Amino acid sequence: ELDLADRKRKDAESKISYRPDDLEARRKEITTEREALEKERADADVQRDKSRKRLEEARVALDSSIEDEEYAVNQAIVDLRRVEAEAAQEKTLLLRERMDTLYHITELWSARYSLHTEPKKFPLRQQRERLDDYVKSLGASRQTQELREDVLRAEVRELGERLSRMQQSVNTLDNTQAFLKLRTGQLDQIAMAVAANDRAEKLTKRVLAEIAEVEQRLSLGERLQQFGESAQRIWDRELFSIDERPLTIKKIFIAFLILAVGLTITRVVTRMLRRALNARQHIDRTAAATIERVLHY
Repeated sequence: ELDLADRKRKDAESKISYRPDDLEARRKEITTEREALEKERADADVQRDKSRKRLEEARVALDSSIEDEEYAVNQAIVDLRRVEAEAAQEKTLLLRERMDTLYHITELWSARYSLHTEPKKFPLRQQRERLDDYVKSLGASRQTQELREDVLRAEVRELGERLSRMQQSVNTLDNTQAFLKLRTGQLDQIAMAVAANDRAEKLTKRVLAEIAEVEQRLSLGERLQQFGESAQRIWDRELFSIDERPLTIKKIFIAFLILAVGLTITRVVTRMLRRALNARQHIDRTAAATIERVLHY
């Protein structure tokens, strides 16, 4: 039993710890997950289109209702079809988010492989900044999901309470039960999306910790090289483009440098010319000032 527990613990740790031999296995696992999600997303797209069509048909039937009882029944159907369409749309969006998360997880495993096999060629600072930004985006995504989850849970509680005290028509009862089932399904989809985000965040923080460990082992020369590469990226960063020509920080700095040097040279030459003209008494002062001004501009 102890051996089995120890093996389970090691297997669980291997999911987040680095082992170069596991890279291809992890990639295959993630590829299989993405393929399954892609099929599920394709099915969800079909169901979303069908739910939209049913909603439009229900609205047409509602508009053509004549009797009050018929109108009430068709209104209940429209309400149900609307919730179905919302749930189908949200499911497709959440599936896309989970696929994007799996894509980032694949990149993270590739980054870990490069970090440990070729640490000197690995852009430590650049990757650390990119991963820090990714962690922030995961946090923002989680906040959005948690807000949506709170709204859905409140609605599920309300629907459950309504069912417990319901003494209304069969149509209304069926609708409430259907609403409850749809909202519960949406909660399940959000829970899976949150779990995928947690998985990506945990792995990202693990890679950031490994990057920090590698950075601590760098020599002074390697750290200066990393700093120079980061400065070069900032130097060459494109701010905007004019006529499809990129304008970088380096170009702006060079332009201001040329302007400053030009102004300095102009002032020195103007000062020298003024002294030379003042030394010649036969030159008119007004003419000398005019010559000085023209040369300056």
